[in-house]
Amino acid sequence: MSVQRLWLRQADPTLAIDTAEGGFVFCPRCGKQVRDGGRFCPACGSPMESAASTSDTPIQAPPAVPAASSSPVRPVRHTRHVGRWIALGVIGVLVCGAGAVWVLYQQGLFDQHQSSAGAASSASSSSSGTASATDTVADSATAPVPPTGMPEDITGARTAIKASGSKKGYPTSNLIDNRLDSAWAENAKGYGEGQTITFTFASEVWVDSLKVVPGYVKFDAKANVDRWYSNGRVASAQMVFSDGSKSKVFLLNTDDKNWQEMLLPKPVRTSSVTFVIVSTSPANTGTVHDAEDTSIAELRVMGFNH
Repeated sequence: MSVQRLWLRQADPTLAIDTAEGGFVFCPRCGKQVRDGGRFCPACGSPMESAASTSDTPIQAPPAVPAASSSPVRPVRHTRHVGRWIALGVIGVLVCGAGAVWVLYQQGLFDQHQSSAGAASSASSSSSGTASATDTVADSATAPVPPTGMPEDITGARTAIKASGSKKGYPTSNLIDNRLDSAWAENAKGYGEGQTITFTFASEVWVDSLKVVPGYVKFDAKANVDRWYSNGRVASAQMVFSDGSKSKVFLLNTDDKNWQEMLLPKPVRTSSVTFVIVSTSPANTGTVHDAEDTSIAELRVMGFNH
């Protein structure tokens, strides 16, 4: 028997009990240990029937509570579905990335094509511009320069004068005879709109202007009539040159019996110049002497022979 058991038996023989011979129960009144099977509590004398009756039913110890784990308890997740969504997301990102790369690639090709086309166009424009500039310089270098100074009468003896029609007794030679009381008269039906007088030169000249007296400056004393108003007068005229170019239409004063000038903006180099009657003013004396004949007293070409 152990020393502890011997001490218990000496101190309280009713309490000292070998666990091999039986167990202990507790007094329902004072709570002292009582040997299993005892009828009275040795401490307070209370009967132990209730304990005996209840001793048949073993006292079950409460279930052991497992020790708390140091790591937190994680909820169970549905990892299978989460993995599926992650996979789908990765696939979507890859598809979008591939699409973006394709678009950028195509854009790069387009930009490269545009740059090449623009460079070619610029080169073409540059070469064309250079060629044009070169041609312009060459043309300006070879183009004759209009002379300056005071123009002179270049009608001259070597100038051929031809009209589209002349009335008998009123030839083109009257245009350069320095006489205002003689005149050329057209021979067309009506007042001669569209009739022409052409000056052809022996070589090219610079035409600066035409001077004209656009009617017949004569007073017929025998008939007591002013031939200026009894004949048609040139109201407007135009110049045409040997290359086919034309001047503007010049308006003339049909009441002015003096020289009138048709001045060009700048001299024109030509081998011929044609005076074209555009419009006329009809005879208006109201007498029997009125005639549908437009007359010109004088016509001169002013310019430079060199």
